[in-house]
Amino acid sequence: MKVVYVLIFCTSLYVLATDDTSDDRKKLKATNILIQVHIDEETIWDKIKYFACHNNYSMEQLTFIFALPEQDYDNNPITQHRFERELQVQLLIGSGYNADRVHQIAHDLFSVNALGMDRRIMLKPVLRLLIIDIIIHPGSHDVNFSSTCRIIGLFMSTKFPTSYTKTADVLTDNTCVICHGETDMKSYKYVGASIHAVDNDNHAFVKDSIVLELG
Repeated sequence: MKVVYVLIFCTSLYVLATDDTSDDRKKLKATNILIQVHIDEETIWDKIKYFACHNNYSMEQLTFIFALPEQDYDNNPITQHRFERELQVQLLIGSGYNADRVHQIAHDLFSVNALGMDRRIMLKPVLRLLIIDIIIHPGSHDVNFSSTCRIIGLFMSTKFPTSYTKTADVLTDNTCVICHGETDMKSYKYVGASIHAVDNDNHAFVKDSIVLELG
């Protein structure tokens, strides 16, 4: 039964994946190259915050831009290709590359699924450190709690891509509520100078620091 379940799961994931063509592989690889450049140059946080702070991207769209590039947002490959292009445009700024050069060095050796996994592996520690730095050095980041909430949601999508974040909203009581999967929810709020998990129903009930969940 377990073997059958794994086969069904893998099949469903493949159905969700975008077309695994040479062009698709090169596009994702080119973006991953640019992400690594900004990681090396320590400018990747600014790129993430650029998208997280733009209200024209929903939380789910943000997830598909960064954490699920091998899948099609809303089952629409045209929209997903547009997201990838918009991400590349921002990543090219300050990278030292132009579009032609980065696509010349991008290859199609790996599947889109493998490249999506590579992107999550690259971004998960980056997002972890960004969240921690926002908590420790809030004055160094021009972000409000709504944007921080979305960044936390994005981290959760890189950590749990099969139950990715769909919404991340700050309620009137200043609680960040992240909904992922079909029915799962996580809630966080500032307690003093740090962010803690809180009970989903009673936001006054404080749990552990969010840092413990960023592994």
